[in-house]
Amino acid sequence: MLFTKQHQPYFRFEPVGNERIGFQPTAVIAFRGGKAFDRGKEVREWCGKVWVNSETGNFVKVEAEPNGQEELLEARTDEWRKALRIVGISTKKQPRGFHYRLSFTVDKFGLSFPGEAETRRFALNITGDEELKERIAQRFRNYVFFNVHSAEDFLGLQSPSPPPPPP
Repeated sequence: MLFTKQHQPYFRFEPVGNERIGFQPTAVIAFRGGKAFDRGKEVREWCGKVWVNSETGNFVKVEAEPNGQEELLEARTDEWRKALRIVGISTKKQPRGFHYRLSFTVDKFGLSFPGEAETRRFALNITGDEELKERIAQRFRNYVFFNVHSAEDFLGLQSPSPPPPPP
C-alpha cells in the first residue's frame, strides 16, 4: 500500500541500507507520511522502515510508529514531569505511544503475505522508560486463494450453439 501510485505523493522515502533478515538479503527503506498523527487511522499518519527482499522485491517486514512520536513524547513527558501532583498523582496524562510491526512470513506464488502483526501501546514512566499497556498480536495463516478467470478464458469452453430450426 505504501508504494502504490495512490499513496506515493503523500510519503517521503529514502534508502537506509542493507540487512540480512534470516537468509534473505534486504534493502531497508525509511518512509514518512505527510500527515500529522491524529488517531492513526490513515497510513499517511505513520513513519518507519520497510525491509524489502533484494532479490524478489517482496516485503519482509515493516516497523512503524506515529509521525513525530519521538518529539511529541519528549515534549509531553517534560510537561508531565513538571505538572502539579496531588498525592503523588500528576494532573497531566501520562505520555503514551505506539509501535507496530508486520512480518511477511507466508510465501505463495512468488509473493509474500503477512504472517504476524503486533501493535504495542505503551506509556512512558517518570524516567522515560516504556511501560507496556496493551499488546495485540495477530497471526495470519490458512490463506485461501481463488482462481479468477475472465470471460475470454471461458469462450473456448462453451459448447457450440444448437443449429437453427428448419424453415
